[in-house]
Amino acid sequence: MTHNIYHLNGKGVARHLDLVLSVPRIHAIQWVQEMGLDQPILQWLPLLRRVREAGKSLVIDLQLEELESFMEAMRPEGILLCLAADTALQPDILRRLAKWK
Repeated sequence: MTHNIYHLNGKGVARHLDLVLSVPRIHAIQWVQEMGLDQPILQWLPLLRRVREAGKSLVIDLQLEELESFMEAMRPEGILLCLAADTALQPDILRRLAKWK
């Protein structure tokens, strides 16, 4: 395999982040926060920034209502967002994402 993504799910596994980041063949981290206390995503910004600073890409499951706050807090480079949304909302979401710098 040439592009490897490691699925990191919640604070219980987050304690292993440094070890995961040290593996050169891991190119990206898929961060999935657990439901409830592990939301909103903004509480995980230090962890997400550590991933990007280590040169790894991120795959993030994001709630639609968190989109603007997340875009203000993080740069778009190296980030793939997964947003669950009704098809009718997709054009609006794409317009919002086009402003992300």
